[in-house]
Amino acid sequence: MSREPGVKPAPDDPHADVAAALHDVSNALTIILGWVSEARVEPVDPVAVRQALQIIEDQARIARSLARSAIGADPARSTSKSRWMRSSALPSPR
Repeated sequence: MSREPGVKPAPDDPHADVAAALHDVSNALTIILGWVSEARVEPVDPVAVRQALQIIEDQARIARSLARSAIGADPARSTSKSRWMRSSALPSPR
């Protein structure tokens, strides 16, 4: 699957779904890393840490589901873009 960086696959490209899933997994991991940083900020606010941990867990589950769906491990599960957008519309870390 070698192509120029930033070039989107054609809609009929069999790798298009995998590329889209990997993009969404990357987004989830970016959110996770941001909230890990937020959880480490001093002074530690237990409520903020719990919120950060919940968001980390939610995003990790989404990323796992997207990856499993992309490899055909969970054919019965669907990971719709609207579900992703709802869960990522949470307050962002500082």
